[in-house]
Amino acid sequence: MEDLGKVLNCIGDFFCYISDRVVSFPGTLNDTKKNIVLQCKMEVEWYQKIDHYSPLNMWGNVNGIPVSLLNVYLYSGTHRHEGTCIALTFDPSEIVIGRSYSTEIQVSQMSVSISALNYMFSSSPLQSVYNISKDHPSVLNYTFPSIIEADDRCGHLRIYQTFKHEWTHNNISYKILPLIEYRFHHPLEIMDAVAKIAAVRNLFTFFANHYLPLENILFESARSESEENSTSCDCILYLNREENIPTPQEPFLITTAIFSEKFEMVWNRWLQIYEEATYISTLFYEIVCNRSTRVNRFLNLSQAIEVYSNRYRKETVVEIARMRERTRKDKKPPMHLNHRLEDIFLLLNPCLEIEESKISIIAKSLADMRNFFTHYDKTKYIEPSYQEMLAACHVLELVLLAIIYYEIGIPGEHIKACKERIEFQRFDEFIEVLIARKRLMLNE
Repeated sequence: MEDLGKVLNCIGDFFCYISDRVVSFPGTLNDTKKNIVLQCKMEVEWYQKIDHYSPLNMWGNVNGIPVSLLNVYLYSGTHRHEGTCIALTFDPSEIVIGRSYSTEIQVSQMSVSISALNYMFSSSPLQSVYNISKDHPSVLNYTFPSIIEADDRCGHLRIYQTFKHEWTHNNISYKILPLIEYRFHHPLEIMDAVAKIAAVRNLFTFFANHYLPLENILFESARSESEENSTSCDCILYLNREENIPTPQEPFLITTAIFSEKFEMVWNRWLQIYEEATYISTLFYEIVCNRSTRVNRFLNLSQAIEVYSNRYRKETVVEIARMRERTRKDKKPPMHLNHRLEDIFLLLNPCLEIEESKISIIAKSLADMRNFFTHYDKTKYIEPSYQEMLAACHVLELVLLAIIYYEIGIPGEHIKACKERIEFQRFDEFIEVLIARKRLMLNE
């Protein structure tokens, strides 16, 4: 299988539809260090017919390797008045290596290998052998690890580790490869298949509590019935918008030892949340991509928790609001963010282990901090200090993770164990910071 490097900086023949006509032109795929662009020359007549607001799909051949460029937009152009051709630069969103598609790509299976997932697995598929003898000459043993599997309405999902090796006269190296493999019951359009793989990645992002890139994407596609010698084909998909975000090399908060035996339940519960409360994952993704820091991080965490409360905890929040607002049973009480936060802290308290009498104080402190930024009423709310913002983000981050773990069926003792990890060891200390803030406001 060819890789992206073999089609860069080489002249190829490309094609696309313009005004329902197939147009051919020479071009070169070049790496700008930020993304891959297609630089080419096209007749001015065809250039003038390009719809600049609708993406093109292009296909071609470079060094005998078939390629497809998906969702391509015109980036720039240069024209000399005396010439009949114009130099153009196109910007594709995705690049397929291995097949040249002039129609929609239908995917029957997609896989992705994210190297950081090795820190999610509780054991390695390869184990070193230290006592070598003639009877046991191997230096590595393969452990034949079990495959983690789940079925859903879209297909069959498998998560496992394998390995590849490289051999030279001087070295033999082995590399452990974690794989997410999704075989679909019915073929999907390529970006719909990417979305399904991304749903798996997003679950594991919660287990990691940091960003995980979508990398090393392979897919299997069958030719349409109209094509001769119809066969399946393994292709590489390159997402031309790679995020340059560091990935910590540390064990995940939730590892395979915790969920592998009941992964089908975990996966289907996650799919339900992912579809019913999509913006929980969206807001969390903004945080782990480092796009949301300090105030934005705090607001995104607060909003994600409020989305969960509004979708799944309406009835219990009403009861807390009725109790706090002292509303008659025949009248609906006003519901505020502090009521929602109090309900969630009470729900998760077997894992968080906060003194129950302090929960309503913490909830009000966090709600007032949020309201300062959303309402900006200095007569009613006090601007949080740096230490208070740090404490709030720290506490809400663990609460959001605990919500997801609780909903997908992770046992409470494993949620509680997250407090012992380095990033959350100051949880109890930060709880006291939030309590002290509320008491200070009451005394003023």
